[in-house]
Amino acid sequence: MTPEQSAQIAAGSTVLLMVFFGGASFIFGTIIGSFLNVCIYRLPRGESLFYPPSHCPKCYQPIRWEDNIPVLSWFLLRGRCRFCRQSISPAYPIVEFMTGALFCTYYWRLAGFGAAPTAELLGVYAAHMAFISSLVVATAIDFRFFVIPDEVTIPGMILAPIVSFVLPSMHEDVLVAGHPHVNSLAASLLGAAVGAGFVYGIGAAGKAVLRKEAMGLGDVKLMAMIGGILGWKLTVFTVFISALLGTAYGAVHIAITGSSRIPYGPFLSMAAILALAFKNAINIFIARLILTYSFLLR
Repeated sequence: MTPEQSAQIAAGSTVLLMVFFGGASFIFGTIIGSFLNVCIYRLPRGESLFYPPSHCPKCYQPIRWEDNIPVLSWFLLRGRCRFCRQSISPAYPIVEFMTGALFCTYYWRLAGFGAAPTAELLGVYAAHMAFISSLVVATAIDFRFFVIPDEVTIPGMILAPIVSFVLPSMHEDVLVAGHPHVNSLAASLLGAAVGAGFVYGIGAAGKAVLRKEAMGLGDVKLMAMIGGILGWKLTVFTVFISALLGTAYGAVHIAITGSSRIPYGPFLSMAAILALAFKNAINIFIARLILTYSFLLR
């Protein structure tokens, strides 16, 4: 076998791995997205996530298994309940598809487009996907109800440093040299403190200037969770980008509706997802920025 033929076989195997693991992660993501829809509907209403089983919120008939296939069932039913024929919001398949797409995209980026998974890689991937799932739920609920449930943020705040300690590759910043697990834990705690401190400071300053509540504690808790997963550098990026996204959306929203009431959590979540997607490039950019202007700290 010639070297060219070996290279072609290796490339073909990589493509097959990419398609297989990417497809599997997409399907798994849509299933998780279906559960996220349950969280989005029930958490703001104080309902149990597990009882009663899935049912139509209008006629209360249990949903058949064949009507509960992520994304596909909504189209087969033409967006209507099988029993009462009332419309089913397109938000359901959108959340399922979006979650599947995020799961697939992040697997490819994390695994190097088709690389075989390792235990460490799967652990980091699972942590990041749980993080993204929380952000999807927080975004959908905050947009509609202007609240971020503690059930979303507080478990994330607690688990982020624990997972970081168990999986030291979660964080690349070197704070405690020679002790990777302790270093990762320290990076998580620092990120949480920076995130919560930034948003709390912005809220306090806004309240002093505007004489009204500018930022809720839900945003502070959400940012603590984000910081615990991303570390301080990506957290700073998240705060900056979320401010740009929120300002752009706010300008359009005020122009159309005349209302200045805008949830901030969704823009923190969107910026955090971007930060996680481009974490390597962002970390390099911030490191170079610090190196360039380090003379100001001397």
